Amino acid sequence: MNIKNIYIKLFFLPILILLLSCGGDKTNLTIPEDKFIKIFFDIYAADNAIKEAPKEKRDSLKQIYTKQIFQIHNISQKEFEQNLNKLKNNPEKFKKFYDKLDKYAEDLTRKKTDDVIPEEKK
Repeated sequence: MNIKNIYIKLFFLPILILLLSCGGDKTNLTIPEDKFIKIFFDIYAADNAIKEAPKEKRDSLKQIYTKQIFQIHNISQKEFEQNLNKLKNNPEKFKKFYDKLDKYAEDLTRKKTDDVIPEEKK
């Protein structure tokens, strides 16, 4: 191997590494999408439950519920917010995510209804 080839490799290798590390889909979530949907739904459900509480207790309840949700799902609030921001910055991906979230909510509602209403009355 001659000196010229060595210089070319030494020059282009760092550039190639830089390009590869900067490339790719920056919207990939660090939390698996199915898990993120469940977390997002739990937060939404908690927010709806909090609306029924007296106004002076809502902020503290929101903090308690949010902390519990993150503990249950074993993630940090920072990680959740980073993933949410990735989705918000990609409207097409957020729309697909929201559609899956909507389907998840419908499936849960249908499952709970099936559990409550006896089969012969459906």
